[in-house]
Formats: sequence, C-alpha cells, structure tokens
Amino acid sequence: MAIFFSYFFFFIFILCCCRFFKSQERLCAFKIVCIGVAVYSFVAVMSWMSYAISGNAFILYPDQYHFYDVADGLAQSKSWSQIFVDCFIDRIHYENEAILFWMGSIGYFANIYADGNSVLLQLIHVALVASLIPLTVYKLLLYYFPVRVAWENAILYLFMSYILHFCAFLLRDVHIALFCGILLVLVQGRFSVLKLILQLCVVWVLSEMRTESGMIAMLLVLLYVFLPRQNANIGVRWKLWGIRISVVLACVFFSASLLGRLDSVVDSMVNYTAYTADAVGTGSEALQKLYSLPWGLNYLGVVTLSQISPFPCWGIFRNVENLYQGITAIGLCTAPVFWFIVYFVLVKCWLSKRFQIRFPLLLKWLLLFFVVFLFLNVFNMTIRRLICFYPIVFLAYVFCKEQVNASQWRKMILQGVGMYSCLCVLYLVIML
Repeated sequence: MAIFFSYFFFFIFILCCCRFFKSQERLCAFKIVCIGVAVYSFVAVMSWMSYAISGNAFILYPDQYHFYDVADGLAQSKSWSQIFVDCFIDRIHYENEAILFWMGSIGYFANIYADGNSVLLQLIHVALVASLIPLTVYKLLLYYFPVRVAWENAILYLFMSYILHFCAFLLRDVHIALFCGILLVLVQGRFSVLKLILQLCVVWVLSEMRTESGMIAMLLVLLYVFLPRQNANIGVRWKLWGIRISVVLACVFFSASLLGRLDSVVDSMVNYTAYTADAVGTGSEALQKLYSLPWGLNYLGVVTLSQISPFPCWGIFRNVENLYQGITAIGLCTAPVFWFIVYFVLVKCWLSKRFQIRFPLLLKWLLLFFVVFLFLNVFNMTIRRLICFYPIVFLAYVFCKEQVNASQWRKMILQGVGMYSCLCVLYLVIML
C-alpha cells in the first residue's frame, strides 16, 4: 500500500511539474518520466530481490546499512516534527541530515498511514528520484535545442548514464545528482533574483546531503552572478555588482559554517591510495605506475583512468553473486563504454581543425567548472561522486553531435568504439 501511495502522489507531483514546460514540450516531459519510472523501478526491484536472496544483506555498497538503519530509527519517531528537530536542529547525525530526513520521513508516513517502512519502499523512492534526472537533462537541453533533439538525447541519457545503476541502491548520490541537475537548469537563461534565491536553497540542500557537494555547487552560483551580462544599462550593472558582492559575502559565511564538517576531506587526503584504488581497480599495477609519475601527471592519469572505470567494462560482473545482481550491474557495464565515446568525441572535436564546434559562453565556463570539479575530487575519485555534474559533459556532446554531418558523426562513433575495443584487447594481452 505504501508503494502504491508513493506512485500515486509522485505522478500528481509530475503533472504539477509539467506546468514549467511549454505546451509543446509537456508530452515529451511526461513520457520521459514514465519511461524513467518503469526502467528504474524494475532495476530497484531487482536490487531488492538480490537483497532478499542474500539474507537481507547489502552486499554492494555496505554504507546502505547506515542509511537504512538510521532512517528506520527516525521512522519510529513520535512525530514528523521530531524527525525535523533531530535532523536540522539537534543535528544528531552530524552530517547527511537532508537525506536521512528524507528517508526517515518516508518511513514515518509509511508506518502511520500504510503498511510500514521497508527496504523495497526506500528503493522505490530512490528510483522515483532517479526518474526526475533525465527530466532535468531534457529541460537543460531545451535551452539550446528543439524539442525533438532534447527528447531523443534525454532518453539516451536515461539509459546510458550511470543513473541506471545507482538508482538501485540506498545511497545519497542519486539525490545529489537530481539537485545538481536542478542547479544546472537554474543557471541557464536570463539573470533573475528569484533564480538566485532558488540556487542558494539548492546549495543548502546539497550541503546537508554531502558537505563537499554544497561547497563545490557554490562555484556555480558565483558563475551565475559573475557571468558577463550583455545589453545591461548602467543602473542594472550597479545592481548586479551589489548582488555579486552580497553573494560573495554569503558564500564566504556559508563556507565558514561548513568547515567544521569537512573532516572527511582530511581523511580522503590521508587515504588517497585506498579511495582511488576503489575507483579504478584495487591494487592494479597500472594504478601503482600512475602514482610514480611526476606531480601533476599522476593526477591527470588518475582522473583519466577514473573516467573509464570500471575497465574493462565487464569487470563489474566478477563480483556478481546472483542473477538479480547481474541485472543491476548492467548499467555499470554499459555506461563506461558510452562515456568513453562521449569523451572521445569531445576531444576529437576540440583538437581537430575539421570541426568548428561553437559552444555558448556559459557552456565553456561549465566545462571548465567540470574539469576543476574532477581535480577537486582526485582524493576520492569514485564514479558515484562524479555523476552529479555529468549533464555538463553530455550537453557539450550533444552540441558536437548536432553541428557535424551524419557521415562525420558515424565515423567518429566508429573510431571511438574501435579505440575502446583496442584498449580492451591490449588489457587482455597484458593480463594473459
């Protein structure tokens, strides 16, 4: 019953959200969400089946234990207001308060009005949150492309992004990816004080999910207010500078309040090898060689290797223990191949004189932000920490796709697939 209510109220929420789209865009928006709900819910159910067969064990990503146990404890609270006080006033968990409040509230209302909290219910809610991410990508693409192009590529993102895998686990990364997607949409278009206020609200939510995510997201807010505005008269410019100074002061104050919660950053630096090994393959010889490179080159090597992990793409199936785990791992097998091709296309278009790809000024700054984001995460280069800003790369990829002719595009895709295949063959030769 709780799951039925979840779907019922979710689709009411979606119908309300469709009002933010133009009339010719709404049908595609609704279809994107419906497809996302169907696909991601199926993967979530497969994850729950694996959980049940394995004797109620979260075999993949053990930190699911923490999120579920704490959320289930909050669900036993006497009132919903008590959950709010525990999370945001008393801060009894120290961090992750927003995601724990979200999961605890789901469990609380399920205990009061339906058949109770459960792992399946929580997994279904992660899938519902995940289904909104392709919708934010669709909205982002609509700023630059017609409906047909935005629709086709949003569906592509739905199936080929890492969300297809991580929608099946009780982790905060999908929720963070959703709010980062909302933030990317909010920085588009004309400057608006309302947009700025909404951005600051999103940054606060992100900081309550993961402190580092909130601090990094503030860079996007600063980009939004400092991006040059054309056709602005002198009066508007003075107002903009007043807003800019206010935002900078607010960001400094906000950052200072978050510094006390950044113990994890120090731990990440101390455990550099362990974290990075988890991202690109534990104990691999290639990883050790990357460490031995000169300073700067080693970071570049780690970042590059992390973007094609797991490599080879079938490596994830080595740890699969049952059929249901195998189904949930499909997304983590296909996504690295797709994103390898995405990066290949971007690099080829950027370096080749044959392709004159014109990126908007904002997108150029967003790509620079993404590169900075990657290097800021070099001490904890796990792919699930990086997926939140992948829509930036995908947007640049679609720009390349739409500005080259069909034959050039097919050639680049074949070259990308061929290069990935060669790397796999080289890997097999080395391993044998």
